[in-house]
Amino acid sequence: MINRVLFFCFIVLSCPGLVFGLEVHFKDEARVSGPMLTLGEVADVRAGHQTGAFENMVLFPAPESGELRCYDRKTLKAYICDGLAGTDLIEWSGAETICIRQDKSSLVGSEAIQGHIDAALRDAIGHLGAEDIAFELRNPPQALNLPQGEYSTEVLFSDPNILKSRQVSVIVRVNDRVVENLTLAGRVRASVPVLVAAKKMQRGTVLRREHLLLKKQNIAGLQDPFLNVEAALGKLLKRSVSMNQVLRKHDLERPVVIERRQMVTMFLEKGPLQIQAKGMAVTEGREGEQIMVRNMRSKREVPCTVIGPGLTKVEF
Repeated sequence: MINRVLFFCFIVLSCPGLVFGLEVHFKDEARVSGPMLTLGEVADVRAGHQTGAFENMVLFPAPESGELRCYDRKTLKAYICDGLAGTDLIEWSGAETICIRQDKSSLVGSEAIQGHIDAALRDAIGHLGAEDIAFELRNPPQALNLPQGEYSTEVLFSDPNILKSRQVSVIVRVNDRVVENLTLAGRVRASVPVLVAAKKMQRGTVLRREHLLLKKQNIAGLQDPFLNVEAALGKLLKRSVSMNQVLRKHDLERPVVIERRQMVTMFLEKGPLQIQAKGMAVTEGREGEQIMVRNMRSKREVPCTVIGPGLTKVEF
């Protein structure tokens, strides 16, 4: 029995590849400074008096500057175990996924990206008097691992009407060179004064100032709301509304100012020449609309633009 123990000790001392009492605790994130990745950079190592030797153990080439690589623990274990004996005695712990980047690179987190987007949104819609402004992303972006240098961002919203945007692009430059181009889904959140009904009103009501109020609402869930009182004055309700109901653009229409078969005045202007004639509207019309009017003298029908109650302008 004693001879067997002595033989075992001889094998251990003569084979440095054997591992006893080695503890490897993987880090969530590793920063490397050289061309090759070492065990000590990706994990906290305990190996008694041999700790330093194991920490300097080379695994594989490190990422380039500005590059982020992530490995699962199983992959790193395979590199560590290659060439070692007795690896079943190693005690493994720590992160399941280890992300590695060069120490010379800079990390821009998801919160910083969100901040750039929100700042651009505030600049774009600040004139509306909005509050609580943010672009609510469907999924938070991953952190960006950028090369060293001065970085800048350009934020582009998917819709010219920014309040309707459902996507945003973030172009990231380092030293004026594009290094990332993100496209992120989401929607605008902003409390904006929108037009609401001051009281319950029936279909066909012609809106006056006392019918309307401005109240702050989150613009994200609204479809084409009116943002100022003046734009709604004189318009006609196409449907009944309740008190405090948000008024949308398709809820209103301009009232009819010329009825079918109504006698109207036709204005003809060409340079200094101005002529008036009497006519009869062939169809009803709202201000700004084009209708056909029959000239009572010539009996011809000509296109005219409605410019007011009983007034039309001949179009050439």
